[in-house]
Amino acid sequence: MAVREFGTPRQTTSSSAVQGLSNSDGFPTRGRAAETARITATIDALYSGTSQTLIIRGIPGVGKTRALQDAAHTARERGLNIIFCRPDPESFLMPLAPLLDAINEASRSGTRLALDPHTTDPASRYWIAQQVQETVEQLALDSGVAFIVDDLQWCDPGSLNILRTLSNRLSDMPILWLLAVRADQQSADVEATVDAHRASGDVLNLEPLDTRAVEAMVSDLLHATPDAAVLEAVERTGNVPLLVKEFVQGLEDEHLVTTQDGVATMETGAIPQSFGISTMSRLRRLPAATQNVIQAASVLGRRFTLSSLGQLTQMPQNELLAAAKDATDAGVFIDDGHHRAAFRHDIVRETVEQSIPPSLRDLLIREAASILLKEGDPLLSIATRVAASAKRGDRIASNILSDAADALTTADASQAAQFALRAIQLVDALPCHAALTARFLPLLWSGGLHSEARELLARLEGRLTPEQEGEFRLAVSRIQAETTIQEAMDAANAGLALPGIPSTLRARLLASKAMSLANQGLHDDMRATLRAARTEADVAGDAMTLAFIETGDSMAAFNENAFDDALTLITSAMKRVSNAGSLPPSRMLPEGLWPACLANSTGDTARADRITQDGIAETEALHDIVATSFWTMFRSRVLLDQGRLDEAKTLAEAALELADDLENGFISQSTIGLVLFRVALLQADRPALDRYRRFAVSMAASQPLRRIGKWLLALEAEQDGDWAAATALTQEAYDTLEQPVPSMTSPADFFDDVTFARMMLAAGRPDRLARIISEADRRAELNPTNDLCRGIVLHLHGLREDDAEAVAAAAEYYRRIARPLILASALEDIGILRAGDDASNAESAWQEALALFESSGASRESNRVKMRLRSIGVFPRDAAAPPSTDLTNRELEVLARVAAGLTTQQIAADLFISPHTVTSHVRHMYAKWGVNSRRALRSLFDGQAS
Repeated sequence: MAVREFGTPRQTTSSSAVQGLSNSDGFPTRGRAAETARITATIDALYSGTSQTLIIRGIPGVGKTRALQDAAHTARERGLNIIFCRPDPESFLMPLAPLLDAINEASRSGTRLALDPHTTDPASRYWIAQQVQETVEQLALDSGVAFIVDDLQWCDPGSLNILRTLSNRLSDMPILWLLAVRADQQSADVEATVDAHRASGDVLNLEPLDTRAVEAMVSDLLHATPDAAVLEAVERTGNVPLLVKEFVQGLEDEHLVTTQDGVATMETGAIPQSFGISTMSRLRRLPAATQNVIQAASVLGRRFTLSSLGQLTQMPQNELLAAAKDATDAGVFIDDGHHRAAFRHDIVRETVEQSIPPSLRDLLIREAASILLKEGDPLLSIATRVAASAKRGDRIASNILSDAADALTTADASQAAQFALRAIQLVDALPCHAALTARFLPLLWSGGLHSEARELLARLEGRLTPEQEGEFRLAVSRIQAETTIQEAMDAANAGLALPGIPSTLRARLLASKAMSLANQGLHDDMRATLRAARTEADVAGDAMTLAFIETGDSMAAFNENAFDDALTLITSAMKRVSNAGSLPPSRMLPEGLWPACLANSTGDTARADRITQDGIAETEALHDIVATSFWTMFRSRVLLDQGRLDEAKTLAEAALELADDLENGFISQSTIGLVLFRVALLQADRPALDRYRRFAVSMAASQPLRRIGKWLLALEAEQDGDWAAATALTQEAYDTLEQPVPSMTSPADFFDDVTFARMMLAAGRPDRLARIISEADRRAELNPTNDLCRGIVLHLHGLREDDAEAVAAAAEYYRRIARPLILASALEDIGILRAGDDASNAESAWQEALALFESSGASRESNRVKMRLRSIGVFPRDAAAPPSTDLTNRELEVLARVAAGLTTQQIAADLFISPHTVTSHVRHMYAKWGVNSRRALRSLFDGQAS
């Protein structure tokens, strides 16, 4: 791909996206010289190679769209590609549609992005976001992009999310972000998008024009100089440009202004009837047939087809066309360029619709809904109107809303729940009410309508079958499992108390209850519940339910230190899943991950690495991005344990972006947060530590993850030498060491026992070592062939007894597993124990430890060992550590492709890594070389090559 720099002249296109930004009235912009200069300066700042942002904010009619038009003209002159997105008030009912239309208009690839709005779940939105990013990147690499969004406040949540994501991920590309938004308070999503862009840009507040600009504007419109009477009358507009234009057009239409010798004048006090009364006052001067057509069109939405309008009005085609032409000539309708007519302005449509008598309006909306459905319009685009207008007993409207609720379930559970509740309310007195309620009770709960769900459940007491209520209780239990453990438990118990429910449902309720018990650390109760679940599942003969239970049993066996049993159980569970054939194990979460977790925790990190790599490859091939995100985050944990710190950090950062995209941040904390925090500690990266401490603090404050969070904070306290804090933060870990629950890290890293023991020795608490060692002894006895467990026991005894030979024996076990950091840790301890007797023995151990720490990139550990070597007169060369400006082999591969002008996804495909991983590598290169754009990287690469 040839890389064309911003500002290079090129042949501009005449797409409708560009045409849509052309000034249509032929008049110059008045009174905006300062604003225009600011916009032009922002465009010219793109020469730096990084993105630029300007948010244009103002009241309706103040000239935001005109400012965008002028900016687009300047951008085209600079050779930029134009992406123009203009949503309308109904866009949230057609998720992503205006954004994709804009991208498709600008794209030169010939490939059109499409998304069925019925399947806009987070995974689908993720893939669309990737495609949008790819298209925008290609255009930016071509010659830069002006990405323009008018009426940002009308964007749907999915589009806003993509706009926020792109502003962050493409900050190193020559992209001009021009966003226009109304000045009044907006939704949280809109404000979040404005804030995200404002973080790297600025806000331009458009105010009404000054008097000189208004005078010039009136002169343009009247083709004459206005006298004092005209200007005094125009003051009623508040100097808002749109109102000025409307006012002057009214003066001309109603012949209230006369021109003589180039001067326009009028009678003092006269104002056009069409201004200051209502929009309808002007419309009433149109023929009755035209008025009827305009009213009918208002219930079809801002944009509509003449076919839909004809069906709604039942007018002959020639009369309909004549009325539509009258409405267009009057400035009410415009041609939107997409084979549809549209209202000129949202305010006009809203005013017309509100002028229709309520009973007639509801009837028209109901008929319009049927017409639009038959014509194939998106269901969601009419659901809100149906919800507002339908009357009790309207079964058809209830069906429409039920379908809309189903379509929105994964995309927007809150809105889906609102539609579902309205569908239920409409059939309150009909026989189908109970079944419909039972069907939607779980959705009402997941959508946040808890009190409504409880009320409906109470009203239906005795009318729901036990199975219907049980399914609802199961849904609540599973939903609440990650938030309110007690409520999850209560829901499972309520379901289990129902008489006569099927064995499969009872087994799943018991499995859900077992999860709640595990989260509370009630291991014995959890074990008993799993046994009961197995009994029910055996009766039902449901293979998948048995697989879930066996996975739970495997996790429980692992926590009881029965590693062989844990392996047998998870192997059986995965075999059941494979035999069932409905879902490959790599997509069954979290159960499918457990074999890798088990292998990693028991010391077989090589096997864990193979499993996670296969999991990523399989789920990426299946386009299951949710599963891919889980496999990616856990592979970062494997890489951490293997001492591949830079790789672990890069992959964890990529997984973090994936988790944010997919809105699964809670479950990512215990893996991604742990990896990023521990890598920052090992690399003595204080900025990263400050950045990722939020994960540790958040986990420490949450019930199921508090021990993990406190352990991470204790490790930081150890680094800072705050032994009192380290002791306090590890109290719960100490108290739970003998319990079958993860005390420090989940899944457990048993070498944490050695770290804990060393921490307590430094804190002056050797009394704690007895319990730590006792538990490690028991684990080793139960797993006599496990090298990790045997090494840890020897290591712990060596620390307590100052026995260098015991630690040396531990090191030999560590050499058999791919955990270089724990081997280096043992070697460091050997040197400490031998230093007093034989400095040469200490030197050899410390030199090997230093090499291992340096090869892993553990700079904190490396520096500590260097100090130990210096204490015995050995001065290792600092040059052994690569300078921070040196790039890794993978970074060099990415850089070469950046220099060649490849996009993020093209680089990812070329190197068989994820786009998020490419982004992480690029950011690391920026940090090392002190630059912030891909243009700068290309320049540095070209300089090195020459």
